[in-house]
Amino acid sequence: GALGDCWFMSSIAVVASKPELVRKLTLTSELNPAGVYVLRLCKDGVWKTVIVDDLLPCDEHDRPIFAKAHGKQLWVCLLEKAHAKLYGSYHALRTGCASEGLVSLTGFPTQTLKFKTRCSLANAVTLQQSWISYWNFLRPF
Repeated sequence: GALGDCWFMSSIAVVASKPELVRKLTLTSELNPAGVYVLRLCKDGVWKTVIVDDLLPCDEHDRPIFAKAHGKQLWVCLLEKAHAKLYGSYHALRTGCASEGLVSLTGFPTQTLKFKTRCSLANAVTLQQSWISYWNFLRPF
């Protein structure tokens, strides 16, 4: 989209790989004829319920100008709108880090690893094991 919140969109992409997490975020799971949806996001360590409508900012061709999903999926646009509402505006989402988005979507703390040099094979294996442990930890949620 045109917003510049690729950091949040990448976090949504990670969460999308775990449908059970998506279900925990989208409390309104079916298409709502009234156009009202209830979502959950974590802000400052507290889960917040956010109510949004399905009126999305669109271009002259009636295509959403910010988040876009494959097919006719609405939940991605609604999560972005709920996140914007939680933080005051779409403009507030222009800058951020994927780790911030993951905290909003999972409620879990994150860690950013910065590599100064090329990663050795041994370090890569350790990192992969860490990610596997993390995903196994998330499985029950």
